Amino acid sequence: MATVRTKPITEEELLRMSADRPVEVVNGEVIPAMTAASIAQIFVIRNLFKLLDDYAGKHELGYGLPDGLHYILRDDSEGIKGSRIPDVSFIRKGRMTESLDPNKPFRGAPDLAVEVVSPSESDETTLDKVRDYLAAGTEQAWILYPSAEELHVYQRDDPKSIRVYSGDDILEAETLFPGLKLAVKAIFVIPTGPRTKNRFRGAPDSG
Repeated sequence: MATVRTKPITEEELLRMSADRPVEVVNGEVIPAMTAASIAQIFVIRNLFKLLDDYAGKHELGYGLPDGLHYILRDDSEGIKGSRIPDVSFIRKGRMTESLDPNKPFRGAPDLAVEVVSPSESDETTLDKVRDYLAAGTEQAWILYPSAEELHVYQRDDPKSIRVYSGDDILEAETLFPGLKLAVKAIFVIPTGPRTKNRFRGAPDSG
């Protein structure tokens, strides 16, 4: 449930409130952030983060970041009007400057924002996040559906077009990760064992 405030939240309040449970800010209202609850979600987040961060680090492109970082997408002199916490994100190397305060949220949108959808999350809620990211300057937003093993790509320069990847498809995001050829099926792998009964098999190859 959203918390209606008489004035926008500050960065300090945002971090303090998130110490108990992560929250986001939508149109000035504080709402609980969706957190991964299933094994599939956790491993999809882990797999993609590792694949992107390894590649970005190897090629000195920037930084893949896991769930937990607040991005201030919209604010004014009164306080924060919009803040999101993507499940995975990417920031180009040139944006990590010495002027950044490491004890505060990141001011601005990630270059890539990724959301991994839970069965209880509505399509409208997920799309609201995508709209917020793209409106704030995110170049691409990816939505991952573990149950369907699909990756949907939204682009800021073509927001009405959606590209859907699954199975043996290879994702190339040349403007973000030049030369990367990401096997989509590698994202949706979870480990298996004698007590594991899940249709996701194998282990991802981060190459």
